[in-house]
Amino acid sequence: MRTLAPTCHARRHASEADAECDADGRGECGMHVEAEASFHGAVPKSDEERFRVTSFRRCDCHGIAKAPDGVRPRIHHGDLLALDLPRRYDLLFGLDIFEHLNPNKLDRYIDRIAAVTTDDAYLFCNIPAFGDDKVFGTVFPFYVDGWTEDAAAGRAFGSIHVDDLGYPIHGHLAWGDAGWWTRQFGRAGFARDEEIERAFHRKYDRYMEKRSPARRAYFVFGKKESARRRADVLARIAAPSTLLS
Repeated sequence: MRTLAPTCHARRHASEADAECDADGRGECGMHVEAEASFHGAVPKSDEERFRVTSFRRCDCHGIAKAPDGVRPRIHHGDLLALDLPRRYDLLFGLDIFEHLNPNKLDRYIDRIAAVTTDDAYLFCNIPAFGDDKVFGTVFPFYVDGWTEDAAAGRAFGSIHVDDLGYPIHGHLAWGDAGWWTRQFGRAGFARDEEIERAFHRKYDRYMEKRSPARRAYFVFGKKESARRRADVLARIAAPSTLLS
């Protein structure tokens, strides 16, 4: 392992969680943000039924080609900062996305998300947040010198893990603990909804510990009016799961 000091400090269980966040069942304005490396298959038919618009920052063009006819015209392919999106969304779902963004532009992307989401929107995302967290515990421990001090100071990590060629491991550019990530979204008006997070963990942790333990580091962020939807979201989470049955 090598470390590099950056110049700036700057599929299934997922779909079910997505559906539960869509508590009111409107299913009209969900937004998926995907990275090129993590989206290679066709858009599931369930997404065609659930979402009127599905949007991507970057995704595999072959995956778009395989999307159902009713979904393909609604996929917006490009940089989120440049896309001209047709409406505002009440749910954004991003898996393994934000850590790949240029930390110099991270605030711009989060501001853009705030601009294209409704005032009662929820954001569900998993991010490799390091150290102990009051909700999901320790999924990724501190393992590089200086990370503990960076986290205590409330800053992004000053050194990152790179491969033998000097490239950031897994393509991760933004590194920090859960508190640092929470503050990045909070600056743009997104507050962490720990009650919903805990409900998801109670329901899915046993499954995820076996199937995808790294993805237990996830967050649910809401905007200023999202709390009015919380009871409905919690009721959906409490309902029986087709995944766990």
